[in-house]
Amino acid sequence: MSLRARVLLAVGLVAIVVLGGAFLTTRLAEQRLVDQVDRRLVDGSRPFDRGLGPLGRFRQDPTDTTAPPRPDSGRPRGFNEFYVAIIRNPSQVVVLGKPNVSRTSLSPPTLDAARARAEAASGDPHPYTVDAKRTSLRYRVMARTDPTTGDTFVLAAPLTAVDSSTNQLAIIAFAIAGVVLAVLGLVAWWVIRLGVRPLQRMATAALTIADDDLTRRVPEAAKGTEAGDLSAAINNMLGRLEESFAQRAETDARLRRFVGDASHELRTPVQTIRGYSELYSAGALSGSGQLDDAMRRTGQESVRMAKLIDELLTLARFDQARPIETHPVDLRSLADDAAADALAIQPDRSVRVTGEPNAVVTGDEHLLRQVLANVVNNALVHTPPRSAITITVTGDTDAVTVSVADEGPGMDPETARRAFERFVRADPARTREHGGSGLGLAIVQDAIRAHGGSVGLASDLDRGTVVEFRLPR
Repeated sequence: MSLRARVLLAVGLVAIVVLGGAFLTTRLAEQRLVDQVDRRLVDGSRPFDRGLGPLGRFRQDPTDTTAPPRPDSGRPRGFNEFYVAIIRNPSQVVVLGKPNVSRTSLSPPTLDAARARAEAASGDPHPYTVDAKRTSLRYRVMARTDPTTGDTFVLAAPLTAVDSSTNQLAIIAFAIAGVVLAVLGLVAWWVIRLGVRPLQRMATAALTIADDDLTRRVPEAAKGTEAGDLSAAINNMLGRLEESFAQRAETDARLRRFVGDASHELRTPVQTIRGYSELYSAGALSGSGQLDDAMRRTGQESVRMAKLIDELLTLARFDQARPIETHPVDLRSLADDAAADALAIQPDRSVRVTGEPNAVVTGDEHLLRQVLANVVNNALVHTPPRSAITITVTGDTDAVTVSVADEGPGMDPETARRAFERFVRADPARTREHGGSGLGLAIVQDAIRAHGGSVGLASDLDRGTVVEFRLPR
């Protein structure tokens, strides 16, 4: 059952209870007023049992049950609350007095002589209700038997005051019930509007989102309400899902590019090794010089292929977010070693280290050595032999910054922007036989991020390139 249906059902049940309470209250009040009239009728009819009641003066002779009242006796003077009658035979009803509680004449009750005699003769008579003649007036009737004459005396009290009071009470009770139901209806409408309608709109939006429209958002509901909190939470979740799917799509695209580029990079050394192997099997390498050259080229390509595979495995470990080994590492010492290695490769190059003598961070020494080696090697490869390289190590209380600056030709803005992407080369014209695979800076970026640091590159044409990374202490 929907929330709207439950709210409407609850309102209906409350309406039934309120209206039933109003009806029951009116009926109980009416019954109480009728009981008061009945007590007066019972008290007023008690003397009839002894034949000495207040109506005794209407009889000429207590033993005469057929003579009508004396004309001079008339009707009782003064205040008279009841309609009084006597039944002398099975059908003759003689009116002895009428109530004078009202200034207007009241229609007499419709008396059934047989019923009155039966009620009086029952031994324990009780009041009962009859209608007035040709009007909506009602009477409560009490019948008793005179033991001295056997006549049946009837007292009837009009229910004018009872009906009037009951009608007024009914009007008041049902008016209050109507106000309560109106307020309850407004509350139900308010609850449905603030609670149910936003949920319906959210459900409609969710169906659209389920059809792969992750850019859709559920409508915002009023702030501070449960629906508002729910819509905000759902939109936040959808934003995260959209980002997650976008990252997943980007990762899939990068993986496809990575596999394609890796296959492309591995194809050349594999084909080279296979070609020399087929030449040897066919006997085409007859001379010792040709065989030596084939073995040399096969060794070079196998080494390059092994290096490429090792770099690919390193990037794969970073993609899997494997934890790294951490222990204190002095970056100034690693910078000095990287400068010494660069001088060993190019003794005529100007490579110097400046900055703090003690710059200790927590990290993986092997990876950090590889980072500095890759950055310095890029500077050696992409700059003229006489261009100077400067490694600067600075630090503060929170982190250590290492920058490697060269005085080479620099890179154009597009190449600099993509420098840390995998298989991107700064010089597209450079052949694979004499250059790297384009994975060096990609490894640098992943390694620094694995240490919780950041890396950046700044380059201007004809002004050189600066690669800088920052590691927390």
